[in-house]
Parts: sequence; C-alpha cells; structure tokens
Amino acid sequence: MQPIKQEQIITEKGNVQKIAKEMQQELLQTQNGTHPEYIMLLETLEQTRERLHKLAKIQHQLAVQHADNVFKFTESQIENDYQLGREDVKEKIFAKLRAKKRELKELLDKIQARGIQCADEMQVLNDVKVPNKKRDKKQVLTGPMNFKLSDSEARGDIAIIKSRAEEADQGK
Repeated sequence: MQPIKQEQIITEKGNVQKIAKEMQQELLQTQNGTHPEYIMLLETLEQTRERLHKLAKIQHQLAVQHADNVFKFTESQIENDYQLGREDVKEKIFAKLRAKKRELKELLDKIQARGIQCADEMQVLNDVKVPNKKRDKKQVLTGPMNFKLSDSEARGDIAIIKSRAEEADQGK
C-alpha cells in the first residue's frame, strides 16, 4: 500500500467541500422547487394527474349515462306495467259482466221456455255490448337493455376508455 501524498489529500478535501456545496445547492433548489430533476418529475406527475382526471371524468359520464338509461328503462317498465294493470282490471270487470249477461240470458231462456214472452227484456239484454276478451299478447320490451358483460368484455371496454382518455391528452 502506498502512502497518500499531501497534495492528494488536499485535492480530496477540496473535492469533498465542492461536493458538499453542490449537495447544499441541490437541497436548496429542491426546497425552492427549482431543481431540474424535481421540475421534470413534477411535470410527469401533473400529466399523469390530468390524464387520470380525464379518465375519471369519462368513467363518470359513462356511469351517469348508464344510470340515465336504467332510469328511463325502469320508468318505461313502470308505465308498461301500469297500462297492463289497467287492462287487467278492465278485463276482470268485463269478465264479470259477460258472466252476468250469460246468466240473465239463461234466465230469460228459461222464462221463455215456460211460455212467457220476454222479447223486450231480451232486446235490452242484447243491447248491452260487453267487449269480448282480448287475446293475450306477449309483452314486448322496449328501450335499452341491461346485459351482463364477461370479464374480457369489461376489460376491453376499460381499454377503450383509457385509449380515449389518452387521445384526449394528445389532442390537448
């Protein structure tokens, strides 16, 4: 091992002092927000934050749109169910009236079979027009449908959302 020369020691001490001053300057720059590396990394962080905000905004818009579609569909179903209920109530009453009309006709037929004239009553009964039973129709659903997505389809949709957010970043 060779002994360290006096000149070398002085040079090393100078280097240590120089490096310490540089460190102190970097520390002050970092605290003041003027350090070049800090500025560069901060810019990257801000870009990431903006991109994530845009992505969150797109996801929010999609969620609101989905909620609106579900609401409209639910409203439509409620109205359809209400209309079907109204028709059911009418049909129940019409069924009772048809049964009463049949009973009265049978009664008038029995009375006529005994030889009693009931032509006026029969005419009055025939003038009562109870609507015939409507044929059952299958309910046709209208409006947006809510289907389940597989995991792969959901991931694909998320990828599309992210790509649109990136496109929005680039368009900026």
